[in-house]
Amino acid sequence: MAIPTAIPLSLSIKECKCTKFSFTEFAKSNKSIIPPDQYLFTFNFGLNIREMERLVAIKLDSTLTGNSPEVKENIASIETNHHFLVNNFEDVTIKKNYRIEMYDQVLMPFLSISLSNLRGMFAIKLEDSIYSNAIVPLVDVSQLLPKIAPPIG
Repeated sequence: MAIPTAIPLSLSIKECKCTKFSFTEFAKSNKSIIPPDQYLFTFNFGLNIREMERLVAIKLDSTLTGNSPEVKENIASIETNHHFLVNNFEDVTIKKNYRIEMYDQVLMPFLSISLSNLRGMFAIKLEDSIYSNAIVPLVDVSQLLPKIAPPIG
């Protein structure tokens, strides 16, 4: 949902944690280093807006896959949680049919911070492995937002 004007956002990070990380069996047995430009990261996120707590919770998961002619296998996966306290909650949310929604422009900073945190977590988890050269790239977080079809007619 887009809004034409800027809305100031006042927030603080309440929680940022890695809830799960694992290497695949392939990754554990592989001895070949994959070039840094031959990795693929996929992302999946969930959003939970909690009005009573003035909280935005983002669950961001990612899978690392080899994207080279030799290696097309999953290598690792990570699950993360990010919780934000929103001081001006009423200014940046909309109540719609008993649901709380958020403007895309407001949601993007939450996703951007969460993705940056995930990048650091992945770097730490991979640092002592042959996959340490797999770095989560810079991503246009607007590409992670759900795509809603325009109305027909």
